[in-house]
Amino acid sequence: TRMIKSLLNSFNNVKRTISLFYRNRKLVNPYKAFWKQYIDWKLRILFNLFPVIINIDELKLKIHSKVVAQGSGTCIYSSSGYYFPNNLLLIKYLFENKIYNNFIDCGANIGYYSLLVSKYDNVNIYCFEPHPITFDYLFLWSFS
Repeated sequence: TRMIKSLLNSFNNVKRTISLFYRNRKLVNPYKAFWKQYIDWKLRILFNLFPVIINIDELKLKIHSKVVAQGSGTCIYSSSGYYFPNNLLLIKYLFENKIYNNFIDCGANIGYYSLLVSKYDNVNIYCFEPHPITFDYLFLWSFS
């Protein structure tokens, strides 16, 4: 019963935080934003318009070639503030206001969300990625 109370308390804290965040905020329609970004990216690949710099908040990531763009570059570009814009707003709110100091990225893929959180001071980041090839990208990225 103690564990159940602890889980319920944690759930209520998360629910309260999310409700505070979404109150009085204008949210982005993720479907419209995704398709706009998706079409732009596919045209960039089709006409080989590289290198390109992707702005991820204050971070800048350069995609050098079409080969990179068709792999992990697509994951980053299609989600850079548009694919899950409300998730990104929530993450930004939580860590800018120092509501949490731990970030657990389960199924981290190449570590996109972890990269965004890494710019905040005094945050512990834990990434878990079960796929061995994707884990290699995550591992290399975390030490670059």
